[in-house]
Amino acid sequence: MSSSTHKSVLIDTSFLITLFSDDRPNHDIAKKYYKYFLNNSITLYLSTIVIAEFSQGQPISSVIGCGNFRILPYNVDDAIRTADVAFQMGGIQRRRGSDNPKYADDIKLIAQADKNSIDYIITEDSSTLSRYCKKLNDGAIIKVNPIALVDGYDVSCFNNGQTSFLSTVDN
Repeated sequence: MSSSTHKSVLIDTSFLITLFSDDRPNHDIAKKYYKYFLNNSITLYLSTIVIAEFSQGQPISSVIGCGNFRILPYNVDDAIRTADVAFQMGGIQRRRGSDNPKYADDIKLIAQADKNSIDYIITEDSSTLSRYCKKLNDGAIIKVNPIALVDGYDVSCFNNGQTSFLSTVDN
């Protein structure tokens, strides 16, 4: 879904919650990224998995209604890719047969992004989603890069490692 020049981002539930909750520690960072995505025509994907998670705490209608997100249904091809990614994760998680729904949803989102050629996943979750994504990317299992809000605002990944003067000043 992405070309070499056009970038795309899959939005994680924790990013969405942080963006819409001004009392969260990384709210300002989430807002900066969101504005950057919109101002630079970066395609924002919203998985139906994220819609289900977000809707448990607050209505999703205003988020969807803004028209800034492309809805990405989780389908059969995504499920098959999820099984492959989960198998390749291997190790302790597979042997334990982890029944943690958070772990399962993180792997689904990572696999869905990879299957749909989405460049990045943005999240506030550095303990699981970001860590799993890095591990799978480092192992050449996927080609999706995590952006963790806890790492601060840094758009250099969208500009071949270059930062602009304005993004440095805004930071």
